[in-house]
Amino acid sequence: MKEISVFHVFKYMMYELGLRKQFKPSMTVLQMKLYQLTRLLHDHYKDVYDHLESHEISSTLYAAPWFLTLFASQFPLGFVARVFDMVFVQ
Repeated sequence: MKEISVFHVFKYMMYELGLRKQFKPSMTVLQMKLYQLTRLLHDHYKDVYDHLESHEISSTLYAAPWFLTLFASQFPLGFVARVFDMVFVQ
């Protein structure tokens, strides 16, 4: 892939998909996403939420890298490729 194409994909992700907002210094968008994940766990997977809370594991510990790298930092390449495919299909 040519450098200019990669730049356009990056620009699309940052501006069109809104990923740039989670990298701003305050990281309020990232904090909001982490809160939303916590609430979803609490509301739909109470057992998982309770288990994580009992061990004092916050969503920041496991989910922040997921959101900041679109799952690329901690998952197998095949899974990451599928996530990226879903992002770029939009």
